[in-house]
Amino acid sequence: MTDDKPPSKHRLTGPSIFSQLGSGWRSLQESMPSNCQLTDSYPYAVRHNPAAYFTSVRTACYAQDVPLGSTPDISARFTEITPNVCNDTHDCPIETGDNWLSAFVPKILASAEYKAGNTRLVITWDEDDYGTTNHIPTLVIAPSTVAGSRYGGALDHYSLLRTAQQLLGLPCLENSCSAASMRAGFNL
Repeated sequence: MTDDKPPSKHRLTGPSIFSQLGSGWRSLQESMPSNCQLTDSYPYAVRHNPAAYFTSVRTACYAQDVPLGSTPDISARFTEITPNVCNDTHDCPIETGDNWLSAFVPKILASAEYKAGNTRLVITWDEDDYGTTNHIPTLVIAPSTVAGSRYGGALDHYSLLRTAQQLLGLPCLENSCSAASMRAGFNL
């Protein structure tokens, strides 16, 4: 998809990481007014909620794509968390997003899942710096990742998908099959 249209305009029927995992995923969406909300409700933006677009997991979406609470439940095999469009720095100053992350990330790092070494936290943005090399910030936080690690090659969102699929023991899907993995570069 190359636009911000809602699920009613993009009824995705193909396989996804959500369909691969069955009930083993959770999507936590900040400011989403109801489970699997298929339309915008500012500051919730459905375009940042991938599970809502896949019709093959719509029933699961209503159960597993839920509003983000004050204590995130990351007990699923795969959890995708999306801040609202203010806290993701799209509509509000970067300081707002920094403040949100500085309050939110410690909750993940304090979780039983992270402390057990079962969780890798990847924070990435969806818009580039408008330069010719299309840079977006991506942070990888994991017990096995050395602080200050950097990846020298090109990565994209398909790289993140491929890495998640590898870590979960899932086969790659379509564009993720040819994407570079982040595993070796970040010791995941």
